[in-house]
Amino acid sequence: MTDSHPLIFDRVPLAQWQENAQDKPIFVLVESVINPQVRTLADKALNESPSESPSESQENCLYWGEMGRVHASISPYLLKLDSWEDFEETIAFQPNWGIILTLSEDKAKYENPLFYLLNHIREWTFIEPPKDSGDQGPMLLRLSDWDVLQVLLNASNDVELTSLFGPIEAFAYWHKDQDDVQQIRLKAKAQQTLAHRSPQLISETQNSALRAFAHRHQHKKYADHLKKHHGEVKNWSDEDLSTFLLRNIDTANQLKFNAEKDVVRYLSLATVFGEQFVETPWAKQQLKKPAAIGTLSRMDMLYQRALEELDKEPKG
Repeated sequence: MTDSHPLIFDRVPLAQWQENAQDKPIFVLVESVINPQVRTLADKALNESPSESPSESQENCLYWGEMGRVHASISPYLLKLDSWEDFEETIAFQPNWGIILTLSEDKAKYENPLFYLLNHIREWTFIEPPKDSGDQGPMLLRLSDWDVLQVLLNASNDVELTSLFGPIEAFAYWHKDQDDVQQIRLKAKAQQTLAHRSPQLISETQNSALRAFAHRHQHKKYADHLKKHHGEVKNWSDEDLSTFLLRNIDTANQLKFNAEKDVVRYLSLATVFGEQFVETPWAKQQLKKPAAIGTLSRMDMLYQRALEELDKEPKG
């Protein structure tokens, strides 16, 4: 990362990290869907440290309300990290178990710091993409996934990062038998933050990055196909190619081209003719046709018409 990057990415030797973490308020956001022990650990933690407030006494499940009651078995849980040995044996014995959170020391003085932190994480668990993104409204974000968290942080600007970190001093990840702890900290906080809301509105940049990550395996197949059949694509940057895929897959889906073979052909047409080819008279004519005529699909007819257009071009 350059010096101007707002985030600090560290790999800290485990012994050093443990020494630095002494007497600091450390919590873990743990996946229950891959570890049946988590619910038991969460219940035990509540029984051992009951809150004075009845409404808060049953709160370490990340999902809340009716969603929390229905999906308690798959919700992540927020637990205080008191014993590293227990953590290593019951939680961090497998990869992708969740993430480690260091709470800022001033927030640790709150009457119920776990509940305060839980509410902050909930704000970024229920998110809403921009209205013009074409996505289907609010959705749940798996912040307990270290890879997803990194994608979101890397796609965020200073104000978004300040809001995301909130009371958190550092995000970290480690699992058993690793020598180092991966850690992410914020260099400096911005003066402004996003307004608190539910769902929290994410930016187009954040949304595009999260979507690209979610569909990375399918997108790689599309990218490999374009590079194989369209030489010019090999010269595109990864960012340009990712943006091209996101934009044109969206357009293809809006035009009811959802099957993989249809999306591949649509991407090829957008590469050869340019992304605005759907505005040409010949393309518009084909796009008005039914989903199928006889044995030919609408994409079959569009693709055949495109080949005819190519035949019209003067041969160099």
